[in-house]
Amino acid sequence: MIGHEECRRLRSVGSLSQDVEAKIVDTVTGQPLSIGQSGELRIRGPACLIGYVGDEEANGRAFDSSGWLKTGDLCYFDGDWFLFVLDRLKELIKNKAYQVPPAELEHLLQSLPGVADAAVVTILPLSLSLSLCKRQVS
Repeated sequence: MIGHEECRRLRSVGSLSQDVEAKIVDTVTGQPLSIGQSGELRIRGPACLIGYVGDEEANGRAFDSSGWLKTGDLCYFDGDWFLFVLDRLKELIKNKAYQVPPAELEHLLQSLPGVADAAVVTILPLSLSLSLCKRQVS
């Protein structure tokens, strides 16, 4: 049941349902993070997906070794355990050792004077782009 406090938390998706466990983990190491730190949301509970029948490869991608479902959502919990969704991991731009959520960059760009809107996309390296073009032309 949604309470009065949940309605007052702007941008939060609310608190967890009963019997659902959740944690936020580092997107690279999988180690649990603290309140206020953003990382991948992992969940488990009686109403969560328990696996794909006969598809161990899909199960390996969807769950960690302890049975937590990897949601692919970049989130954080505030000090009162309200959940905030920032972005999708699959949409992260990976550049060297950094994983950059496009929405964070777009928000930063839009906060600059004179910028009305922004869209951030990944650009393929020139060598890969040329290789793909040669394959399409051939």
